Order: sequence, then structure tokens, then C-alpha cells
Amino acid sequence: RHPWLPEALALRFARTYGSNTEVLLEGITDLAGMGENFGHNLYEAELRYLVKHEWVIELDDAIWRRTKLGMWLNDEQKQRITQW
Repeated sequence: RHPWLPEALALRFARTYGSNTEVLLEGITDLAGMGENFGHNLYEAELRYLVKHEWVIELDDAIWRRTKLGMWLNDEQKQRITQW
């Protein structure tokens, strides 16, 4: 359905969100539509989804409890997410 989505990202979304991936990607038609890439393919669209649908409030909720990307993100990337 989303040929523009890189395979690795599509697989991560499928593992993490299952059928809710369609909710996350609703209205997005290309990679630019995902918004800012904060690092390691953590895009603004995913953060918007997490805030709206999974009630993420804190940085740790997003990068450790939901996506597990905290082990790969550096301090600058984490700061950018916090400022977002």
C-alpha cells in the first residue's frame, strides 16, 4: 500500500503497531509527508501517532517503552524530540 515507505521502516511499523500502521500513515503519501526524521527513522508522524493514540507524554515513553529506539538515539536527537 505504501511503496514509498522503506522496507526496514515498514517492517518496524508492522512489528510495533500491527494493523494500526494504517492509522499512523493515514493521509501520508510520501516520505516527506512523514515530517522530520529525528534519527534512526523516528519520524514526526510516528510521534504524532504515539501522542494521539497511545497517550505518550514523556520522551522515555516514546523512545524506550514504545519504539525501543532509545538505545540508538544520541543526546542531540533526544533533545530535538523533547523540544518537538
